Amino acid sequence: MKKPWMLFLLVTLTIIAPSLVRAEDPKPQDIRIEATDFQFKTSKTSLEAMRPTTLTFVNTGKYRHELESDLFHGVESKIEVDGVMIIGDEIQELILDPGKTLKLTFVPRTKGVFEFSCNAEDPENHLKKGMKGSIKVE
Repeated sequence: MKKPWMLFLLVTLTIIAPSLVRAEDPKPQDIRIEATDFQFKTSKTSLEAMRPTTLTFVNTGKYRHELESDLFHGVESKIEVDGVMIIGDEIQELILDPGKTLKLTFVPRTKGVFEFSCNAEDPENHLKKGMKGSIKVE
C-alpha cells in the first residue's frame, strides 16, 4: 500500500518548489552623465525598465551643476559620494560641485522618456544655455 503522505508531499513540492527558486538578479546597467559648462554628455540614451541601474554623475565644469529629473523620483534610490550614503525615494535633484562625482543606484520602474536639466543660475541660467537632455526607459 502506498503511503498517502508521500503523494501529498510530491504534489505539494510540485506546486511550491518553483516559487522557492529565485531567478538571479539581472546584471546592473550603468550610465554616466557628465556635466560640463554648459552641456551634458551621456554614455547612453536608453535604459531597461526593472533593471538595477548605477548612474554616475560627474561634474567636470568650473561651476556647480544640477541634475534634475523625474527618472529617479518616487523610486528607492541610494546615493554615494565621498564615503557618505543617502537612501530615499523622493530624490528629484542632484547638485554637484566642480570636480566631484557621485553614484546613484536605483531601478527605473516606469517606461517613457525622462528629461533632465541643470537649473543652476551661476554665472547665468544653465538651462537657457542648453543644459538639458533625456533618457528613454524601455
